[in-house]
Amino acid sequence: MLQQNKNNKNYNNEQELKCPKCGSSHLKKAGKSRDTGEQMYKCKSCQTNFNKNPKRISNSYISFDGLSVSEMFNLDIWNVTVFGLEPDIACSKRLLNFSDIELYWLKIAVKYWIQYRIGVGDATSTIFNRLYDLKYFYRFLKLKYGSLQESEINRDLVVNYLVYLREKIKSPSTRNGRLGCLKLFLENCARFDWANIYKEPLVYPEDFAKRIKSLPKFIPPDVIKQIDDNIMALPEPVALMVKVLRQTGIRLSELCYLNFDCIRQDSTGTWWLNIYQFKMKKQLAIPVARELASDIQKQQEYIRKELGKDFDYLFCLTKSYSWFEDYTYKRTSATTRKIPYRELQHFIPIPKRMRQKVLRGYLSQLANEKEIRGSSGEIYPIHRCHSFRHTHGTELINAGVPQHIVQKRLGHESPEMTMCYAHIHDETMKHEMNKFWDGRVVNIKGEIIISENPDLDTTEMQWIKKNMKAQTLADGFCALPITQNCPVQGSPCLACQHFRTTREHLETHKKHLESTVKLIENARDKQWERQVENNLPIVENLNNIIRGLSQKDVVYGHESYPKLGDETNG
Repeated sequence: MLQQNKNNKNYNNEQELKCPKCGSSHLKKAGKSRDTGEQMYKCKSCQTNFNKNPKRISNSYISFDGLSVSEMFNLDIWNVTVFGLEPDIACSKRLLNFSDIELYWLKIAVKYWIQYRIGVGDATSTIFNRLYDLKYFYRFLKLKYGSLQESEINRDLVVNYLVYLREKIKSPSTRNGRLGCLKLFLENCARFDWANIYKEPLVYPEDFAKRIKSLPKFIPPDVIKQIDDNIMALPEPVALMVKVLRQTGIRLSELCYLNFDCIRQDSTGTWWLNIYQFKMKKQLAIPVARELASDIQKQQEYIRKELGKDFDYLFCLTKSYSWFEDYTYKRTSATTRKIPYRELQHFIPIPKRMRQKVLRGYLSQLANEKEIRGSSGEIYPIHRCHSFRHTHGTELINAGVPQHIVQKRLGHESPEMTMCYAHIHDETMKHEMNKFWDGRVVNIKGEIIISENPDLDTTEMQWIKKNMKAQTLADGFCALPITQNCPVQGSPCLACQHFRTTREHLETHKKHLESTVKLIENARDKQWERQVENNLPIVENLNNIIRGLSQKDVVYGHESYPKLGDETNG
């Protein structure tokens, strides 16, 4: 009997093995896959070939036409388009696979939760990431506990999962992502009764790993110089893509999807680059240099000449692009590769949009062939193109561009996000703070005040004092503690021996001197002797202050200093 079944080539020794397209159990073996070596099966009803692993079922094998959401829920493979989702630039997948989750109660709960997350508006890529995180949790359950019921999900199990995450995943942010997904899943299951789980929170805020402040990700200036020196080794279209990354800070995905007519000019002659931010789901226009706009126009002429008017993108692929796409991560020698070695200048346009991996491959090959190295002496990973975005933000913020302008140019929703990209160099901070405070404090006589506590007269401490508004004045500060009363109440501070000022107020003192001199002249014309008498000491003190703050090497008591605003000079 067994021999007879083998002769008939009927195979269905596992009752759950069914055709993914029609659901029939009438199957037979159909050889093994050349790529994976897995056993293939053929449905005798609809003649569909497939393998046992549902992960590798092609989209063409499954027909979702006419399926409702409720009918889709009963399947272990979902097509997200049935739920109204479309593949986006961050995730081109369509099929959600729940068949890996063998615990029935967990699979049902995960399905309910994923359907709920689709309903509340999660992006397609987020949905796939959430399912992956919960599958990771299931693998932990299968490894440590085997089969268990939902009522056995307790705090001890969560603590063991924390230990498991720490053992398997080094990155704190990745661990926090997996744990955060589990926390939200368990809370929703308890709230909506998708599973018999404790109502009390099982994941606490202190369970999340502390975020480690990431190191700056901008490309060092010496590496940027090496890139600029060797950029002509790349084909012109690829070199232009690198220039756009450098000078605009847009994401690589946005660069590859740039429309053919992506630039425009306003009435003042300024050129603007129009991009669509897939991450933020909004259009953004940023100003670009005239030279870059000219290069983009040349690229448009190149596209129209090579590919005609039907191509919609600014950048296209090249023939034999698989070499560069593979080179991004596999840097084996050319003799071990199946396809011939490609020169860096190789670029034969074809009517397909440029792929991110291809550009990374060009940059990776450039770094290896031209030996672009960092300070450690190793080949610098310039194929990590997001570093150009960090570099652009860092250059802008250190050039004095206000943070809110940098935020708008990078298209960020919050200043906190911009702070992750725009790193302020120590030299820039030191320069800006020294502009505010040069270490010199003078009194109303123009004499330098020697501090009794030099550790409190550092740039940083004075900056803190200014921003904390502690006993500060419009044009200086008072040397008396806040707790003491003012000894010259009713009189101007410029007549007080406790008045102190610094170089940042120099322009304010000059304007004050000019207005006071005019006031004295007007009072003399009208013979207001009282006003002349009160303001002459202020003019003298302002002269002393300006002289003390203006001189680089102050030598007090020198007779040759000019007296600004002297009454004899009128």
